[in-house]
Amino acid sequence: MNYGKKSVSRKRNSLISRTAMMGKRAHVSFIRVLFAVLITICVVVGCIGIGAFRGIIDNAPDVNDIDISPLGYATFLYDGDGNQLRKLTAPSSNRLPVSIDQIPVDLQHAVVAIEDERFYEHNGIDVDPRSIFDCQVKRLHEYKRQLMNILHVMYLYNEIKAHPDMDIVPRTFIFGAKAAAGYYTAKLTIKLINAVADKINNDPSINGKIKVVFIEDYRVSNAELIFAAADVSEQISTASKEASGTGNMKFMLNGALTLGTMDGANVEIVEEVGKENAFIFGLSADQVMEYEKNGNYNPRDVYNNNQDVRQVLTQLVNGFYSPENPELFRALYDALLEKDTYFTLLDFDSYKEAHNRIDAAYRDEEHWARTAMLQTASAGKFSSDRTIEEYAKEMWHLEKVTL
Repeated sequence: MNYGKKSVSRKRNSLISRTAMMGKRAHVSFIRVLFAVLITICVVVGCIGIGAFRGIIDNAPDVNDIDISPLGYATFLYDGDGNQLRKLTAPSSNRLPVSIDQIPVDLQHAVVAIEDERFYEHNGIDVDPRSIFDCQVKRLHEYKRQLMNILHVMYLYNEIKAHPDMDIVPRTFIFGAKAAAGYYTAKLTIKLINAVADKINNDPSINGKIKVVFIEDYRVSNAELIFAAADVSEQISTASKEASGTGNMKFMLNGALTLGTMDGANVEIVEEVGKENAFIFGLSADQVMEYEKNGNYNPRDVYNNNQDVRQVLTQLVNGFYSPENPELFRALYDALLEKDTYFTLLDFDSYKEAHNRIDAAYRDEEHWARTAMLQTASAGKFSSDRTIEEYAKEMWHLEKVTL
């Protein structure tokens, strides 16, 4: 580069020349105008958007409580004395009641499929949302007879395998339970339920007619979903062994029909809904106590004379559900044949017959829906207010205090 005197002088003159100064000013002015135009465009677009939004709001219909509240076909809650507690809706609604056959089938299936998705997410089991959701969720104990439930599932599987064209309403058997850490028989029953589930759920030959789901880590948060999804509430404890029971009330409130013995709160549920709207089976409490008193029940008599019982019990010890360890369920087999303390085998045929009645009843969708609504409508007796007041009067002999 030339830094001579003449070269520097020419450079300085070119920078301060009139032509150069005018070019710079023109460039700056252009930038300013362009910036002003952009700002103007933004303001105009913003005003148009705000005006359009306000126009939509101004032209929208008025919305008030009358417009958005479901008003007619009011639902009322009553206490045990017939006093109205609350009115859930107000009069003059445009809602119309419809029978289940007027609801599109796809909509019915879509509602139930919500639970299907949850089962698939947590258990990897794809269940039929149109199937009967047959649920037994509670603390696992021998007297609650989860073992009888799974033995019946085993029997049903044998029947479907023997008669592939068997006409049966698809059934999903749902178990949920926790057992005390040291309760070996209960833990072994859980193992059996899962072994049966693994066998049945992976057998394509039965075309998904039955599925078995064991809900892991059973607790309140998933119980809330199961109660709402249930069609059948399994309350099958040995008569005279259940002090009361509250799970059956939760199922009832959610419209599930009770399959059970006349034990605990089942007795009161049947009193409310009528015996024809429940599936009652098995020995009575008096019969159970009579057998216990006289000691004249021998479970081997049932085993020797009932082919269905003999087949499912044999499958406990021949490796059918535990090929890697055929003796895995020997303790359950021995307990049933040696003592059968909770009369599982003696009640088995009656239990099986009750399931047949469920299959027949579910085919009449309108009748089943009406019976399910009756369960909910009849659950008022089990409100905590009524229960506490009754205990205060009859058990604690307390006088009511008006505040």
